[in-house]
Amino acid sequence: SVALMWTTMMNPQSGILNYLFSLVGLGPFAWISDPKTALFSVILIDVWTYTPFFTLIIFAGLQGITDDIREAARINGAKARALFVNIELPLIAPYILIAAVFRLIESFNQFDIIFGTTQGG
Repeated sequence: SVALMWTTMMNPQSGILNYLFSLVGLGPFAWISDPKTALFSVILIDVWTYTPFFTLIIFAGLQGITDDIREAARINGAKARALFVNIELPLIAPYILIAAVFRLIESFNQFDIIFGTTQGG
């Protein structure tokens, strides 16, 4: 379903992406059939498909950090960068690990998107 939608959007003759590029004076691209752009197209589809889920996981981890922790760090003189690197990043590390494991598992399921868009080539 995702592959079909993106194949339609990236169609060189009737796709919405080529239409939008033609509005700014760029010619039509063979997004999926050209080897130079096929990898970029598959990466674009993958990022569009899975980024919201992983962003939600990271935001859930950030919600677990109370304002008391941030306020205590600021009182102790921590700047924004130090607050993030020394406090927030270690506290959301388990969530990042969960997101990375999910991403690794999902990377093995990319065959359907790649085959559905490029027909294996």
